[in-house]
Amino acid sequence: MFSVYLFLEEKLKVGNKNYIMTDKIDVIIIGAGIAGITTAYYLQKNFPDIKYKIIDSRSAVGGTWDQMRFPGVRADNDMYTYGFSFNPWQGPIIGKGQDIKNYINAVSYTHLTLPTNREV
Repeated sequence: MFSVYLFLEEKLKVGNKNYIMTDKIDVIIIGAGIAGITTAYYLQKNFPDIKYKIIDSRSAVGGTWDQMRFPGVRADNDMYTYGFSFNPWQGPIIGKGQDIKNYINAVSYTHLTLPTNREV
């Protein structure tokens, strides 16, 4: 699914959700999956004065792994490459869906300044 992102003054529309920016935000990260969490981590680490916000169409972090919950869902590539370099995956080489979701949750709550810089 593709969403349309429109910046209109202080308003942001993502899909069918409207966001009003009350604070100055330097970077908006679209998506709270592995790529979005990684982006937020490195922004926070390397540019501590930059204000960012993570916006996702879902109400939780996890991206694909929050959405795909059917029985037997698992990664189709190795988690040692796919996971976070700053907090490596410790499970089996091919992760199960719920284990990956738990991993993303744990990493985001351990390494990111939440919830004030995040809106998912």
